[in-house]
Amino acid sequence: MEWYQRAAQFGHGKAMTNMWCLLIAGKVAQRNVPQAVEWMEKAAAMGNAEASYLLAILYDGGEVVAHDEARVRHHLI
Repeated sequence: MEWYQRAAQFGHGKAMTNMWCLLIAGKVAQRNVPQAVEWMEKAAAMGNAEASYLLAILYDGGEVVAHDEARVRHHLI
């Protein structure tokens, strides 16, 4: 996880999505949903389509984070 975190801090989009996977699952590190979402938002802001798509699913589902239709649309458009 340390290497993913370092790469993510330097702006590597795939590392940011990998950090999300690790933090949302809580298997390698303690589960931290707010931090996971923060990494995905940063990756999406950099134009990472995978991050945008996963965020749309996350906000649409309403199970892990509160349902937010505006954010779903934002990440799908």
